[in-house]
Amino acid sequence: MMKGRFYTILMHVIGWLVFFILPMIILPPDRLTIGFDINALMLFVRISTVPLIGFFYLHLLVLLPKLYLRRRYFGYFLGLIGGFGATILINRALFVTLFSPDALLDNRVEMLLPVTAVRSGVVLVVSFVLFIYQRWQLSETGKAQAELSYLKAQINPHFLFNTLNSIYYLTLQKSDHAPKAVEKLSAIMRYVIDEGNHDRVPLEREVAYLQDYIALQKLRFTDNVHIDLRVQGDMVGKEIAPLIMVSFVENAFKHGISMEVESPIAITLAVSSDHIRFSVRNRKFGSFEDAPAESGIGMENTRRRLEIAYPGRYEMDVLEDADVYEVALALQMH
Repeated sequence: MMKGRFYTILMHVIGWLVFFILPMIILPPDRLTIGFDINALMLFVRISTVPLIGFFYLHLLVLLPKLYLRRRYFGYFLGLIGGFGATILINRALFVTLFSPDALLDNRVEMLLPVTAVRSGVVLVVSFVLFIYQRWQLSETGKAQAELSYLKAQINPHFLFNTLNSIYYLTLQKSDHAPKAVEKLSAIMRYVIDEGNHDRVPLEREVAYLQDYIALQKLRFTDNVHIDLRVQGDMVGKEIAPLIMVSFVENAFKHGISMEVESPIAITLAVSSDHIRFSVRNRKFGSFEDAPAESGIGMENTRRRLEIAYPGRYEMDVLEDADVYEVALALQMH
């Protein structure tokens, strides 16, 4: 136990050191330092991390376990707004203290709000992920551990960090897409936490989650990646096991994308009164053939989940040739 606590504390220290140093490396100095004392500016960047540390542990230790898990959503969102507002106000006060009240009139101070917002968003997302991991560690039954292990696996670290990096650069460019990207990432995290361990979820919510996932993935890729998502039929009243369909889409993004040639991904969902039919079709590139074992393990895990959720009521077929890979899933509702 003592060894585990030591490693936990060590990881927290290392994480905050990275968070402490990173802004001084990646912030563009030509946009921030002209006319300012560089030493005072770097001191501001360092000190402004302190309120974010407080916001992180407020969210992790108080808001999530005391309010969110107990479905006190109003108090939870009030806490988020209060924590974020306090962070902004403290940073502005620090800025005035280190420079002068007149510094607030400089146009570059407008950078304070989006930069603080992005850093606060990173703090929220990481605390969400850490909270899920802690819950998994504390699970006592095999069923709870299996469910939360799958939950944790859905929050792919590479996907998370790539998305945050894309949002950061959208913010620097003052792109109108940045707020929407943050909103979609928040929706994904909320869905995984709220619905990921349920036996069934409304099909409409699962499709909305899938659309948010695709939208965030598209931030990472060039214009030669084309995603065609088609939904046919009436989804009202239909339910599905959560986080099943995204496994196939994630596989297509992982192995069916090239930055040099056209990379179409065709996704089709057809809903009838008693069946759900879902297919994902993508081109095959070298990365797909280089990792057959990994792909096989992923498909086998998905088959095991389907056996538990839909015993004797599903069909999953994989069709492939030299250039194309397609997976087709049929689920019987009753």
